[in-house]
Amino acid sequence: MLLLKNDNITVAMLDGPSPSYVKEIRAELQGQQSYTVSADVFGLAWHLDTEVEKQRENTTWWNDLYDTSDDEAPQNISLYKEEKWLSTLWPQGQVDQFFVLVTPHESNRKIKPSKERFQKEALEFTSQRLKCHGKWKITPNSVNLIEGSCAGSFDQAFPDGCRHLHLNDAKFLLSDFVSDLLTDKLDEAAQIRFTAVVSSLLWSRLAAFCGIGSPVNDLSSNDRKQFEYHRPDEAWKTVTVLRGSLLLAIVLLAQPTVGFVLLIVRIAFCSSPVSGGFGLISVLSGHRSNESDILSGAGLSGDAKERIELAFDRCGEPCDDGGERLRFRLREARNSMHQTRKKLTPGVKYH
Repeated sequence: MLLLKNDNITVAMLDGPSPSYVKEIRAELQGQQSYTVSADVFGLAWHLDTEVEKQRENTTWWNDLYDTSDDEAPQNISLYKEEKWLSTLWPQGQVDQFFVLVTPHESNRKIKPSKERFQKEALEFTSQRLKCHGKWKITPNSVNLIEGSCAGSFDQAFPDGCRHLHLNDAKFLLSDFVSDLLTDKLDEAAQIRFTAVVSSLLWSRLAAFCGIGSPVNDLSSNDRKQFEYHRPDEAWKTVTVLRGSLLLAIVLLAQPTVGFVLLIVRIAFCSSPVSGGFGLISVLSGHRSNESDILSGAGLSGDAKERIELAFDRCGEPCDDGGERLRFRLREARNSMHQTRKKLTPGVKYH
């Protein structure tokens, strides 16, 4: 994610190193070593668009947008705890526009925001494809974008299978990040945060449908080039060392406690049950108190050094559809597991 310094608030999501590339890099790392890599890549930027102000009174324009949504538009979610409504509009078949409105409940909290209010107050976010340059730091446990820039846009439509992202299935995620905001009272920091959340949500949906390794990615070899491509790169290794010296030897000999503490720190940092190749891809919980007592849908991939499990907090917040929003944490498994189960297979559900 990259915040761009433009006239409008713009947040770009840059393509990053592929899993196979990262795996090759990590094979050369030892201890606290890291690699820094840089390359020219594509980016998808979203910005808060003020052009929508010109359409506030154009009911025909808004009705056309409502008609292109695959559900009742706009979609409304009641945020009971915050006493607010989250309203969204995602015209289908495109990755160019997204509308959102966060408003307080009225005296009767069951009264949803009207289409007229949505038309007058909703924020519009629009996208643009950019040519960018990124720099990433790859460690045994993480891949982080540490620097980047974008200079120049290009027009290229996404393939058909990547323009129907079924965003309404994921709109509940927005409430976790913007529920404390109101769209008519956003300062600059809140606008940046809102734009970043929208950019992340749409990017994650695009990656889920068309990204590298997606189980539903059925793109042709030609269309796949938009998402998986080769670029000349620069890479250099960073090695952290503690240089030996007479002073260091004297300190460690005089203070054995220091050496003991360093040993404990090393053990603590090297005893993680999860290896560098592990990733929590998704957690789609299917728990309903009136149907069953089963949690399912945790998609995991990678290699685990020790047996692991997902521990769910069953006291979640109620959702509109009768389910619950649940919290989870990763921990070492207590029950026995065959050694072959330490290999986590992508696409397999772990219950």
